[in-house]
Amino acid sequence: MSIHTLNLHLTAVTLAKYFEAVYPELSPVKPDKAKINEKSAGNSFTGNKNTSPKQKQKALTTLTGENATSRQKEITDELLRAALLNGLDPKHLYSSISQPVSEGSAAQLVGLVSAEIGFAIKVDEDEKILREAGNLQMVAYRANLSQDFRNRFPKVYAVRTEKPYGYIMEKFEGTSFAKMLWPRENDPQLNAMVMDNILSLLFGAYLSSVNANLKPNIRTIYLGRIDERLKSAAEKSSEFKTLTEGGLEINGTYYHAPHEYIRSIENNIDKLGVSFATFVHGDCHPENIIVSVNKDLQPNIRFIDPKDWLEGDYVFDLGKLCHYLLATGPIQKSEKKPTPILDLLKRQISYELDNSGTKTLVEKALAKGRSFAIKHNDASFEIRYLLSMASNLLGLPVMRLKNKERDAALILYAEGIKYLAQCSEALNK
Repeated sequence: MSIHTLNLHLTAVTLAKYFEAVYPELSPVKPDKAKINEKSAGNSFTGNKNTSPKQKQKALTTLTGENATSRQKEITDELLRAALLNGLDPKHLYSSISQPVSEGSAAQLVGLVSAEIGFAIKVDEDEKILREAGNLQMVAYRANLSQDFRNRFPKVYAVRTEKPYGYIMEKFEGTSFAKMLWPRENDPQLNAMVMDNILSLLFGAYLSSVNANLKPNIRTIYLGRIDERLKSAAEKSSEFKTLTEGGLEINGTYYHAPHEYIRSIENNIDKLGVSFATFVHGDCHPENIIVSVNKDLQPNIRFIDPKDWLEGDYVFDLGKLCHYLLATGPIQKSEKKPTPILDLLKRQISYELDNSGTKTLVEKALAKGRSFAIKHNDASFEIRYLLSMASNLLGLPVMRLKNKERDAALILYAEGIKYLAQCSEALNK
């Protein structure tokens, strides 16, 4: 990890105190002065002339924490000044905190949600941090997406493009959809409402961004991903290398080696074509969906961490959402995580996977997808969904192996092979 790595989560109150100490002319405590005057616009703020370097360092230490280096503090201050010049308005930093309105899990969720504006500051020497900021900025400027949808992604206020890189962005208050579902589902009715809202937002974005002049590359999106990720997994584990080289009996049913299914799908790739592209989030699993609940117990949905897909196949997003609901979540987040029994010599694996609690949510997603596909003459939707599930599941073992999560890697692989087999069989009918 880089010595410059910094990940701050700040509340409006924290920033207000900092501005009061260092930039009092912009402090939200003094709303009549909380504006950028003509002389300061376009330039760095000089701040309070009466603030000594020692006082400023103390304020920065309070903001960034005792363990932050002087360089991290300097970059944090630089990003904050840039954010102010880019339109971050200190007058809007304060707001009230929501209170629980009744008993029950939904009320507890309301109680956890603060209406204070939150901020996140990230600093790192790795260029990936610039891609993160760039992906959010791309969504913000997509003219074929509604303003309401774009506002559901964090706003980036400032980016540092020199090493060490960094950016400051809006931080949404709430809880991830994944935490509402696992380790145990607390409120099925609320979760169903959340799922309806998620699907309405996503398919609204797909509808507004349909591009008939661009056709997604199915081979690259799905088969290329499977091949690349499985090769990487095999390089990390000799056990996995042996596993991927041949067939496997999964819970009593025999499946061929993945390369056989891939070759079969390759031979029928023309049947999987789709005549249009849409906006694609690229990583819209439940951990990247933030939910807050208002006093009327109505959920508000926000999205984080989009990938750098300008346009692609909307079914990839559907697979990203559903693979988590049917496999990844139950495997890794449930109270009783399944344990696989693998006999590599006999090429057999067995395990119990309970995803009964989320199947109704997946049914909602598939119903929405089928309706969209019918309206847009997307005849290969059902088979691409199977391929998307396989691609997403088989893309995960390499990271699980890296994190020493062997059991999860094995079950995710087995579940992915099952979907890959279904896709191959459907194409050969």
